[in-house]
Amino acid sequence: MKGAIFDVDGTLLDSMAIWTKADTIYLARHNIIATEELSRLFFNMTLEKSIAYMHDELHIPDSPALIKHDLLKIVEDFYEHEVELKDHMYDIIQKFKAKHIPMVIATSNTKSIIEKALSRLNVMDDFTYILTCDEAGVDKTTPAIYLKAAYYTNSSPSDTFVFEDALHGASSAKEGGFKVVGVFDDYSKDYKHDLMAIADYYLESDEDYQHFLEDI
Repeated sequence: MKGAIFDVDGTLLDSMAIWTKADTIYLARHNIIATEELSRLFFNMTLEKSIAYMHDELHIPDSPALIKHDLLKIVEDFYEHEVELKDHMYDIIQKFKAKHIPMVIATSNTKSIIEKALSRLNVMDDFTYILTCDEAGVDKTTPAIYLKAAYYTNSSPSDTFVFEDALHGASSAKEGGFKVVGVFDDYSKDYKHDLMAIADYYLESDEDYQHFLEDI
């Protein structure tokens, strides 16, 4: 293989939980307890809809712009100070690095947030480029972002791994002709078997990771 493309949230970083916890932390600062029902409601909302709900239904007195700023600050602080690599990902990065296989990030997250996390975790310099959906002008429902990312690995799809925990991203990468490495994450476990069905490798157990490291 001649290149590797990594999704970030739920794949490279153990970060999915903060996107549900941020609402709870923010509401607690306004003396509002986020019930299980409310947490489920926010989990199925976009950020903008969550903000509108807080402002209009929960009567948070701050402006929507300030609510968004404060929510994103909670998330940014987590990435800058707390988030960790998922188990075994450091070993995979080091194996690719030793074999001189270029690595690129393809993410729907914000570049500045990812840069802070990867820098603190001492792997920022191991990646050739961080490509965001915003920069690419596409989301992960088509192969386009992976094809654009492969430009930075200088590799063809058939010679490039794509690491993804999300079924829609993995499906798009597969459609684009990439070798898909499915990564288990608790927040996408409902689609585990579908992801396993399309992945060339599926990583969940220590044994899965060890087998993959031996194979590459």
